[in-house]
Amino acid sequence: MAATIARMDGAPPCDAGSCIALKPRQSTKAENTMSNGSDPNPYTERNARVSQPRGADDYTVVLVDEPAPHVRRITMNRPEKRNALNHALRGQLLHALQAGDMDESVRVMIIRGAGSCFSAGYDLGGGNEGMDYPFFTAAGEGQWPRHVTEGWMGIWDLAKPVIAQVHGYCLAGGSELATGCDLVYMAEDAQMGYPAVRFGVPDMQFHPWLVGMRRGMEMVLTGDPIDGIEAVQRGWATRAWPPGNSRSACSRSRSASRRSRPISRSSTSAPCTGRCR
Repeated sequence: MAATIARMDGAPPCDAGSCIALKPRQSTKAENTMSNGSDPNPYTERNARVSQPRGADDYTVVLVDEPAPHVRRITMNRPEKRNALNHALRGQLLHALQAGDMDESVRVMIIRGAGSCFSAGYDLGGGNEGMDYPFFTAAGEGQWPRHVTEGWMGIWDLAKPVIAQVHGYCLAGGSELATGCDLVYMAEDAQMGYPAVRFGVPDMQFHPWLVGMRRGMEMVLTGDPIDGIEAVQRGWATRAWPPGNSRSACSRSRSASRRSRPISRSSTSAPCTGRCR
């Protein structure tokens, strides 16, 4: 593909424009609590801009390229906001993943962040104003945590493996996104945590399952992060790499894509039929 990727320490080459398409939104029957535990869902106004793109031409906050044969790389491109996950970024990221999953030439996908970090979490600074959710989630109690968890867990339903290439901050919603990926390659000095627990509760409570009950409890109680080395030791990350070695995830994905047949989750989990080698 011809798209150009921004340097990891540079500004985006594309304009972060507004989202596309206007669509009336039905009023919800109940107010819904955001992840900070206090703010009602502010996105119930009519004529909100739909944040689910119709195609790659609508991407404004993600960049897509193929750094190696059969490897699709998706870069979250809001470096000035530390790749805060607003509705537009979530919608375009999920759309790009689904497009890659349907592309027969793609065998593995990478998610990374432009600029200084992977993602500092959900956008709580007004970046969602005037935008609708990128996909439907039924109204009612817990709409927001159900919505974002459904999106990230949907990555597990894809046939192609997805790798999170984590550097810098990987916090709150960013840690939820990385958790939804199949593999996590993390810089040794990167920071994964959920500081939002200091004023709310996690939307996707993965901590006890992936870092252990005791350490997970501590992280949820304090909001303190762990670095890449401990993330590997605890089992949250797959591997950790020295700072600045940003090509590690690409190298690993390139190695995996050299297999004689396309990689898919079904090919790694299919039961033996008596002809296994």
